[in-house]
Amino acid sequence: MIMTSENAYDLLPTIRSRSVMFQLSPLPVEAMREFANARQLDNATRRIALSAGSPGVAASLDLAVYDKRRAAMHAC
Repeated sequence: MIMTSENAYDLLPTIRSRSVMFQLSPLPVEAMREFANARQLDNATRRIALSAGSPGVAASLDLAVYDKRRAAMHAC
């Protein structure tokens, strides 16, 4: 079984104690460009910049929601 978590401490202690942790490094920009081109992602440059080297984030990022939330945070 493979589980992913941005923060291991979000998992229950009993799960953490029985798990082997792997730290995955972010992909370099060139690899992210190849990924974005292969998936034909719209706004690839922006997605790459916002995803911090994570292909899953780049593919699933909803830019409209991101822009709306960003505008709301800057309005305060």
